[in-house]
Amino acid sequence: MLNSYELLFMMKRVLTVRRCSFVFFALLLASYVSYPQWEIQNSGVSATLRDVCFVDSLYGWAVGDSGTIITTVDGGKSWLRKIEPVDSVEFRQVQFLTRDIGFVGGNRRLPSQQTRHAIVLQTTNGGLNWERCDSTFGSDFVYRAMEFLDPDNGWLAINNFYTSSVASRGILLKTTNGGRSWSVLQEDDSLRIGAFAFFNTEQGYSFWTPFYDNFDATDVYATQDGGKAWKWTGRIEMQTIVKAKCLSPDTLWARGWNISRSQDGGKTWKTWNWSNPVFEGQKRFFAGDFEVLNSNNVWLVGNARYTGADVEGVLRTSNSGDSWWSELEVPDRSFGGLSVTSGKEAWIVGSNGLIMHLKNNVTGIRKEVDGFDMPFEVEQNYPNPFNSGTSIHFNLLATDDICIRIYDIRGKMVVELLSQVLNPGPHAVFWDGKDRAGQAVPSGVYFYQLTGKSIATTRKALLIR
Repeated sequence: MLNSYELLFMMKRVLTVRRCSFVFFALLLASYVSYPQWEIQNSGVSATLRDVCFVDSLYGWAVGDSGTIITTVDGGKSWLRKIEPVDSVEFRQVQFLTRDIGFVGGNRRLPSQQTRHAIVLQTTNGGLNWERCDSTFGSDFVYRAMEFLDPDNGWLAINNFYTSSVASRGILLKTTNGGRSWSVLQEDDSLRIGAFAFFNTEQGYSFWTPFYDNFDATDVYATQDGGKAWKWTGRIEMQTIVKAKCLSPDTLWARGWNISRSQDGGKTWKTWNWSNPVFEGQKRFFAGDFEVLNSNNVWLVGNARYTGADVEGVLRTSNSGDSWWSELEVPDRSFGGLSVTSGKEAWIVGSNGLIMHLKNNVTGIRKEVDGFDMPFEVEQNYPNPFNSGTSIHFNLLATDDICIRIYDIRGKMVVELLSQVLNPGPHAVFWDGKDRAGQAVPSGVYFYQLTGKSIATTRKALLIR
């Protein structure tokens, strides 16, 4: 039985989007956008939106202040509110694994108005109902980050609400039952956890810092056994890391006010430092959210500051950071979250209900980087989830020696689907949900990895029998 507070999180009625009140705002903002391929979408809300997640080109979710949860089923042409507003709640992150299964996390202000309490909600029916997943940790902890690998296995980072009389304390938690209960994987009584990143259920990294300011050093720890043992592996200087992505057991991207990359399991890091300009008048860039599609393709939103000007911007690279270019600049706004699907479409959310959409801007990408082309483009498998078989479509821009393998959640290879030289053009392979011995594999999350001569990319597929 839900109590009166929890009932606030259940959907009482679906509100239709009201367009008229946002027409002036959309026209005003559109006049500032210097990149016409971006469009303003009408969110129907005025609250600050802090994160966005699209599972495909049609189904997406955005969350933010005042308990805001909105969704679209048509690529953002229309948005619907999924729960009633709750002023005391600020949602900071949303992750959907399928069109139906998703999680949101954030904080609730306690009566004192000076403290926060971490909250996590789950839905299994596309947001029609929400369940609380935060009953097993105390009220003196605030939300930092979450990530779910599948509907059951997930991680959550929380920190105590720091005061002058209470030392910093961070905890990394894990669930194996969709958030109904949590166990402690790692904790520290003097540092706070800024981020974590898991490649599978066994291999992962955590990032710890004092959180005194945005330029504290961050210590990086690694586990190879699901969090039973952790080993210090390296340090990121002058960076308070707040988000990380793990592309492979050794390749990591991490974000503070700048962005850093490691290719040796966190031992050494390369940092792109745009926050401290080399000469007077140079543009400064403070990183916000980021998306890492593969080892080469990274999107980054943040705040770009000139002499006498302050704009929000998007930076991109398609050659692992060897060069970056500006995708978008908008003055006098605040960007929050970023979601990119297949490298072709992107959504940004921000202040005053802002949602911006970039649609299929492939030609513009290649022009900006002087003819540099990605070796291949990989689409999400379809159908996903699947129960008997699924197709993996990809497009080669040049002849390449392609290998496609399926891995389970522990990183063990299940089957090799393809290993041959292919000509340029569209291709597809089919996986019947069986291993190399021809036996049907159980339900769960699997990874399909496509590798060529100079690049590799990995995506998730969900098998439900």
